[in-house]
Amino acid sequence: SPDGKYLATASEDGNGRVWDAETGEVAFGLAGHTAAVLDIAYSTDGELIATTSLDGSTRIWEATNGIQMYQLSGVASQWAALAWAPIGRRLITTGGVSPRVWDLSETAVRLPTHADAAIDARWSPDQKYIADTSFDRTAHIMDARTGQVLQVLQQPDLIQYFAWSPDSKHIVTAGADGVSRVWDVETGQLVIGKKSPTDNWPVGVGWSPDGTRIASNYYPNSTIDVWNPVTGETLLTI
Repeated sequence: SPDGKYLATASEDGNGRVWDAETGEVAFGLAGHTAAVLDIAYSTDGELIATTSLDGSTRIWEATNGIQMYQLSGVASQWAALAWAPIGRRLITTGGVSPRVWDLSETAVRLPTHADAAIDARWSPDQKYIADTSFDRTAHIMDARTGQVLQVLQQPDLIQYFAWSPDSKHIVTAGADGVSRVWDVETGQLVIGKKSPTDNWPVGVGWSPDGTRIASNYYPNSTIDVWNPVTGETLLTI
């Protein structure tokens, strides 16, 4: 939870659970899904919890007691995921080829489709854009208000992981070809690519809060490179 007092977990048994972070005890359960819960997240104000499931639904719960407030229809997919907007109560859900933006009244704005299933979608920190990734090896940068595709970022292999820069001007993508790439959001141009030094492939990327460093986590050797997003210089290897 945003205040650090509780932890929400998803489970293959179809339930979400909220745990007391101090005692380690289950505070309450989130019961209602009929298949595995794949993703779970608190809203940024800490008042709601969202879960998405292999049963094709996304459910919204009161964060204080686990009472279900909304059930949102979707597409059953093992790649279902969700993300709250940085401010407010809008929600992105993925599943199938077209992510959806919800306003919690069971009205969805369907974003443009990919040629294959969408994997992940996230708002930019300033909420002006939405980026998503797909098995079709592209990432879309879209206007968060209209859903219009502004840029299509193409990589030679799967883009599964990505992260926004703190100023919302760039995103970094992690490609299955072993390269982390920084892209200019306004132009869609590649700024720089960072090849894994050991021919592993990045399974996670993230920016430092001040935007001056990127961390790439590599598989299968479990190393982390911290590097400069302008020059590509490796600053630290963990």
